[in-house]
Amino acid sequence: MNYRSPRQFFRGLRPKSTTRLLDEAKNYAQLLPLQGKAIPRGKLYVASNPPVSPQATTAVLVTKYYGKTLAREVEDGDRTASELWEHMPSIFRQCIISTVAEVQDLGLELGYFGLNHIILDETRLMVMIIGIADAEPHTCGRPEYFEQGIVAPSAEDYDCEELHYLCMNMNMWLPRMCSGFLFRRRVVSFGFVASISYYSSSYETERFFPRAWLLAAEAPPTVSRKFAIARAIQIMVRYATDFVVDWGEDIVGRFHEMRDKIEQDFVERKQPDEDEYGIPALLL
Repeated sequence: MNYRSPRQFFRGLRPKSTTRLLDEAKNYAQLLPLQGKAIPRGKLYVASNPPVSPQATTAVLVTKYYGKTLAREVEDGDRTASELWEHMPSIFRQCIISTVAEVQDLGLELGYFGLNHIILDETRLMVMIIGIADAEPHTCGRPEYFEQGIVAPSAEDYDCEELHYLCMNMNMWLPRMCSGFLFRRRVVSFGFVASISYYSSSYETERFFPRAWLLAAEAPPTVSRKFAIARAIQIMVRYATDFVVDWGEDIVGRFHEMRDKIEQDFVERKQPDEDEYGIPALLL
């Protein structure tokens, strides 16, 4: 909807403010193919009547969403972004990543990306990006395909800092194991994976991930997830039987009890829930 009025809506904007609006309008123009899809539709209105000083320039970026009220921002309250991501459905997090990727494919990087950059419709599935005034030129070097539930690639290998950070922050990938103390200094052959060390230390995440998941995720893409997790559990049971002193039998018992649950969740790429598993992370 276009609205005209003889009144001046914004007065006395500083040159810096006007420049920022112009930058945002320029970015909107660059993302024209995404307007109405990944970003709202936008037009820039600028009015300046010489010899009026630049300080009196009127400028406002008008956005519309197919004639409807602009979709609301994601509510965050006092929660951090990580806490909010944790409670979002996986499909919604995928929509956010896909939308950011579309923006990057047209040559822009959003820079600092937070919850205030996201708006969504009533279905909570239509995601749009706002606040692109500070977006910078960007050539994205990320891999062609995104796969959820794999071991997190390094930032150097992924070659897109913004998307890599976003995927890590949203727990879309399994964490990489970090160095720590071993139960016993023993390397377990995985067949199609060269080796893995069985760590007793924590992982680089506050999330709960069964160790069998982390091992199965190392399998190459030619191996099915069902076979990979079944083989991983077999390896972990064998290791616990042969090399874990004291509570090896407890680990084996837990694996037999939870085998179907672990396999199903891994195949369906579900986020494991420590409370639902009802066992300390250390045992699996």
